[in-house]
Amino acid sequence: MEFPDLGAHCSEPSCQRLDFLPLKCDACSGIFCADHVAYAQHHCGSAYQKDIQVPVCPLCNVPVPVARGEPPDRAVGEHIDRDCRSDPAQYMCFLYLLHQIAAEDLCTLYSTIQIIHTTALFV
Repeated sequence: MEFPDLGAHCSEPSCQRLDFLPLKCDACSGIFCADHVAYAQHHCGSAYQKDIQVPVCPLCNVPVPVARGEPPDRAVGEHIDRDCRSDPAQYMCFLYLLHQIAAEDLCTLYSTIQIIHTTALFV
């Protein structure tokens, strides 16, 4: 006795196995066998909607929030430029500031250095 309506074929083109306990991908809604239900195994095009990862700043080890659809590299770069509290990031901001005010007189430069030094003591 056969059960023609029991189970489903795996949606992975290279597999097509008849599985009696098929699994549905929660991202793309495809039907897969146990070997191909993982996003990476069936190259799911909708995995980005479900597989959310939070990048971590390589300098200060702080999680960087990323908006859906935004490249994580851009968010980490903006974090390093603006919010990162590590020594290398602070130093790069200081060098950038020095470059911006290099054309101004030494009095302004001296007062800026004092402000940065005072701020760095309280961080």
